[in-house]
Amino acid sequence: MVTETKTLVLLLLLCVLTSVFSQTYDNVTALKRALLINYDRAVVPLKNQSKGMIVNTSFRFYRLITTDAVAGTVTLSGSLLNMWVDERLTWTPEDYGGIRSVELYTGELWKPPLILATLVEATRIWDDDRLLRVRWDGTVLMKYGTAITSDCSFNTRYWPFDKQVCDVGFADTSSTNVKYKFAEPATVLLKQTFSQWEVEKMDNYIDTLLGFSFVVFRLYMKRQSGFYVMSVILPLAGLTFVGSLVFLLPVESGERVGFSVSVMLSLTVFLTLITDDVPKTSDPMSLLGIYIAVSLFISFLTTSVVIFNIHLHYREQNVRIGKIYRAIAKVSFREKNGIGDYDDANGGNDCVQDQKSTEDRPIRWQEVSRGVDRVAYIVSIVCSLTVSTAFLVTVYATSSYDEKPQRV
Repeated sequence: MVTETKTLVLLLLLCVLTSVFSQTYDNVTALKRALLINYDRAVVPLKNQSKGMIVNTSFRFYRLITTDAVAGTVTLSGSLLNMWVDERLTWTPEDYGGIRSVELYTGELWKPPLILATLVEATRIWDDDRLLRVRWDGTVLMKYGTAITSDCSFNTRYWPFDKQVCDVGFADTSSTNVKYKFAEPATVLLKQTFSQWEVEKMDNYIDTLLGFSFVVFRLYMKRQSGFYVMSVILPLAGLTFVGSLVFLLPVESGERVGFSVSVMLSLTVFLTLITDDVPKTSDPMSLLGIYIAVSLFISFLTTSVVIFNIHLHYREQNVRIGKIYRAIAKVSFREKNGIGDYDDANGGNDCVQDQKSTEDRPIRWQEVSRGVDRVAYIVSIVCSLTVSTAFLVTVYATSSYDEKPQRV
């Protein structure tokens, strides 16, 4: 009997509570009408207008869609979240069937007057047909998720080992007293590696310029350089090195000039390729472009020396040989003097070396040409290896983020 009585009491209480807090269509429409009566969306919804409106904002980055270093743009997807307290949009839930939150269109309410400040083309942040969630205590939550194309100044000095800092900034265009605070740190959601780029972190800060507030979310990106190392840098270093081997080809082969010109044209093609991927600016210059230009200069000198050396090789023997040429010819003498002639009378076992001094023997232009080849080969190899090593060490070891202040 006691158990049945308790069950009946509980059922009665449930029915009373259900009747009191039931949310009907009439409750929702009545609440919306009451909230929007005499509501002016052009006025900051504060009872005390001398007090500033505090807007808590944050940005959630989802993925990097495209980057264009030449045009200086970056396209990404993310969500801009803003939350504030609208003192005009408060009610007692019990008066409207227990309704604790309601959705209203952005076109009906006041909202932070933010626009994309780093825009490339006209972008509308708030749509009037977007719904906002409003709580009974006046808390309004606005989410704006879309693909954003933002301006970004690329620093390609260390390309393809470069690290970029891109800002996505939102500006408050009103003269009202609106203060922005970060509700949470800017976060990177979903995957962090996107094709050519790896997003390492995000940061945020608030800037002021000409009396306007700017909410800036900073993106730190590092280029994935593996593809460019295999397809550009290693072939380029190999071409620079191979160009020095032209001095090992015999002059009589007739292939020296063609070989040198082919290497020079290949370097020119590489220089053309990188201009499609880096901005056409002189501040700063790409170190890779400087490296290719230096390699081209070395290739020009190599080709010039090859042509001049062919001229020396076929010069008439009655032309007098100067002291500088004689000094260069000694290099070829040392090469030949290291090889002895075998005396057949001794069974080929005794090595008879030429006792004639290099100063007294006659010198031919072919020997001068061989000496030029040896000297030019050593100098060219040392220059190519030094330039390639200095470039790789510089771009890989000194690449860093450009943290100088950026105005949106």
